[in-house]
Amino acid sequence: MKKLKLLFFSILLLAVPRFNIYGQTKKHLETFHESSPERQGMSSLVLDSMMLFIKNTHQNIHHITMIRNHRTVLDADIYPYSSQYRHDLASVTKSFTSLLIGIAIDKGFIKDENEPVLQFFPEITAHSQRLDSLTIKDLITMRSGFECGVEDGEKALSNMRKSKDWVKFIFDLPMTSKPGEKFSYCSCNFYILSEIISRATRLTPHEFAKKYLFAPLQISGTKWLTNYKGMNHGWGDLFFYSADMAKIGQMVLDSGRWQGRQIVSAQWIKKSLHTLTRLPDDKGYGYGWWTNDKVGYDEAAGRGRQTISVIPSKNMVVTMLGGEFDAGTIGKYIFASVKSDKSLPNNPAGYHKLKTTVSAIALAPVPQSEKVNNSIIQKLNKRTIVLEKNIAEIDSLQFFISKEKNTVVIYKNGLEAKYPFAFSTNSYALGFDPVLKLPVALQANFKNQDEFILHFNQLCRINNFYFHFVISGDRIATTMEETSNFVKIDIGSRFK
Repeated sequence: MKKLKLLFFSILLLAVPRFNIYGQTKKHLETFHESSPERQGMSSLVLDSMMLFIKNTHQNIHHITMIRNHRTVLDADIYPYSSQYRHDLASVTKSFTSLLIGIAIDKGFIKDENEPVLQFFPEITAHSQRLDSLTIKDLITMRSGFECGVEDGEKALSNMRKSKDWVKFIFDLPMTSKPGEKFSYCSCNFYILSEIISRATRLTPHEFAKKYLFAPLQISGTKWLTNYKGMNHGWGDLFFYSADMAKIGQMVLDSGRWQGRQIVSAQWIKKSLHTLTRLPDDKGYGYGWWTNDKVGYDEAAGRGRQTISVIPSKNMVVTMLGGEFDAGTIGKYIFASVKSDKSLPNNPAGYHKLKTTVSAIALAPVPQSEKVNNSIIQKLNKRTIVLEKNIAEIDSLQFFISKEKNTVVIYKNGLEAKYPFAFSTNSYALGFDPVLKLPVALQANFKNQDEFILHFNQLCRINNFYFHFVISGDRIATTMEETSNFVKIDIGSRFK
């Protein structure tokens, strides 16, 4: 009977249209067989409480996967995201670039991490004692010495991306300390590492990754954004399926091995997860990976709380995707769920409750329609709002509101994109990003008589925008929030 139910469910999945991103068509973790948490020494009820916390507090988490003892104990999509779509990993990408450097050394393309960086860049003719001593290790451990960091909002990265020659821009940066001396989180370091991989292997980093990392793990369908000359962004913008993130985590947990094959040398994994720099809050940094020796985990981490966490003492891998959420509280639930290294007594009722909650949280809720403010609609409808320069890079937008359909047209960098939106506080209308063809979720509501809020959640692109429009007569004031970057600013705006 159980097999018949599974077959029936599979047939239903095939009938769901591709546009449906409510979780029914999710990409499953085929590599890691499913297990009840109890069989892996974990509590279904604690995990159920975690999922209810995510739901009831409206955490902007998109997906969470938990693997213990090579078994899937949790694989959950959270509405409106679905794991059938690739997701931007943000700075998790840096940890991938580190793995690629390790593989390039294993394969003999690079001698070792102590190689001088400038030997890969003969076009750089300006030399100094500090620059000449810069090594690959200094880049990968965030100890390059360049005047570059996060304290100013990664200004160096932003300016690099605006420059005509990224390599020249980076090597022209002042060096405020000796290489290897001081930690400073600098994304530009990992662009140089991307260039080194390409120059050493004659392949782009993405081509190299596909051949030596992704193919052995049976990972496909990845996307990695490139710059003006086709070079992959070594610091970020790698798009991955959630199911494949778990494979990377498990391979790292198993000291670089995957299904009996050594993909990355155990020595490189050990170096990557060894704390070289100790930072506040028990954090540390190794070779492109964050460490926490006190709690006992290592992770690849990126903006918006994209994470691949490896917990050796629990033989466990956890991956999360989102647009900024309370990862600390979720982490407490995860550790609290681990009760033993041995199997616990079965808890069918608890396991059923967990599975019911996981299924429900992936589905679109019954819409709670927002009471429409006709006065604001009359002032907004079919009018163009012109915005001053902003981090969303939106030049202007225009609302078209009717009983049949609500649409916002967004003009960005010369491109026009039309998105449906829902007047609701708990559900979204779904559209697609015209560039990467990834889903976008939108809803709108009215805060008071004069304020209209558009929630523009880019999901797979991480960015999570709230536009607050306050209308007074024929004037409009706009405030923009972006939760993954902790930004809240006023933007000059006007009706056109």
